[in-house]
Amino acid sequence: MTTPKATPVAAKPQHPVDLCFLEELQFDLRNPRYGTGAASISTEREALDHIVATFGVDDVLSSIAVNGFFDSEPLVGIRLEKEKRIRILEGNRRLAACLILTGDTRAAGQKRLREQYSKMHEENGRKRVNPVPVIVYKGKNAWKEVLPYVGVRHIVGFLEWDSYAKAAWVDQVLRDHRLSLKEVMEMLGDKNGTAPRMLAGYRFVNQLIRTGQFRPDQSQRKGRGSNPDYPFSWVYTALDNPPIREFVGFIEKDGTPVEEPVPESKLDQAGWVMKFMFGDKNHGVAAVVEDSREIGDLAKAVRDTVLCSRLKEGKALRLVMEEARPSGERLQEGFQRVADQLRDLTGLIVPGTLKAETAQAVIEPARTVANLAKKALADLKTIAVGADEADAEGEK
Repeated sequence: MTTPKATPVAAKPQHPVDLCFLEELQFDLRNPRYGTGAASISTEREALDHIVATFGVDDVLSSIAVNGFFDSEPLVGIRLEKEKRIRILEGNRRLAACLILTGDTRAAGQKRLREQYSKMHEENGRKRVNPVPVIVYKGKNAWKEVLPYVGVRHIVGFLEWDSYAKAAWVDQVLRDHRLSLKEVMEMLGDKNGTAPRMLAGYRFVNQLIRTGQFRPDQSQRKGRGSNPDYPFSWVYTALDNPPIREFVGFIEKDGTPVEEPVPESKLDQAGWVMKFMFGDKNHGVAAVVEDSREIGDLAKAVRDTVLCSRLKEGKALRLVMEEARPSGERLQEGFQRVADQLRDLTGLIVPGTLKAETAQAVIEPARTVANLAKKALADLKTIAVGADEADAEGEK
C-alpha cells in the first residue's frame, strides 16, 4: 500500500487580524488571476465587474448575506502608507461581495445583484459585513513576508489558480521583487520545475503577442479560466520539447527564461509554432495539431524541413506523420486492418439470412476489393522475387 502524496497547505500567516472598514480596502489591479483581461482593468470598479463576470460571486454573496462575514476567513492585504489604503491580495471575491451588499460606489454596475442579495441579507438579520477582518502586512518587508503565503496557497496549494494565472504571478514576482527564479522555487517548495515551465510559456507567448506573431483572439482552440482565448498549457508543453526550443531559438540565462526569449531572427518560426497549434482565423490558417497529445509529434516534424513545409501548407499533423512513416510499416499495418475488416464482413455473408437483392448490390464493391487485392499481391511479388519469377508463379 503506497502512502498518498502530501499536498502543500498554506498556513495562516502569523499576523494579528484587524477589523477594517471597506472604505480602507482596495482591489489589487495587477492580480495575476485576472489573466488576459487584466490589460483592460484600470479602476476598482472595472476590477469588481471583471471578478463578477469571470469568476462569479453568487455563492459568496449568498453565504455572507445569510451568515455575515466569517471572522475565521480574514482577507489578506498590504498596507500602502502613501495611499492610506490596504491592498487586498487574498479574498478579492469576498471583498467584491461585501461592496455589492453595502452599495459601495465601486459596485455601481451590480445593481441587480445588490437588490437580490440585500433582501436576503435583511431577512437574515443584516449580520456584519462592514468592517471585515483583515490580516494586514506592513512595513518595508511586507511584500517579502506575504509572497510565500500567497504563492503556496495558489501556486502549489489547495486553492490553485489556473496555469496562466500562476505563470503571471511568477513573472510579476521576478519583475517587482528582485528575486531569482531559484528563490521563488524554494519559497514555493517547487521541486518539479513547474515554475520555470510556466514562466517559459508565459514569456514566450507574450513576446509573440507584442511582436504581432500571435493574436489570441484569432485562435481556433479555446482555453479556460483566466485565459479563455487559447489553451496556455499547450504552449509550455510544446517548449518542454528540445526540438521546438531549438526551432524557435529559445533563450535562457542561468536556467531562467529571459523576458524576450525568442531572437528576432526566429520570431517567424515561433509564430508558426503557435499557428500549428491554434491556427489563425484572421489569415485563414487552420490548426494542424488536433490534440495536445500530438505535441510530441509536432516536435519531430519541425526539425524536418520537408515535414514542416507540409504543415505550413495546412496538412494535418497526424497525416504528415503517417506519410513520413516507413512504407513497410504502413503496408503491414494497413493490410492487417483490411484483413480484419474482411473477416468481419465475410461473417455477415450467411446463406438464408442475407437477402438476394442485398448480395447482388454488394457484388460489384466486393469485386473491386478483390481486384485491388490481386493487383497489390502481384506487385508485391514482382518486387520481392522479380518479374520473371512472379509471372511464372502466376501461371501455375
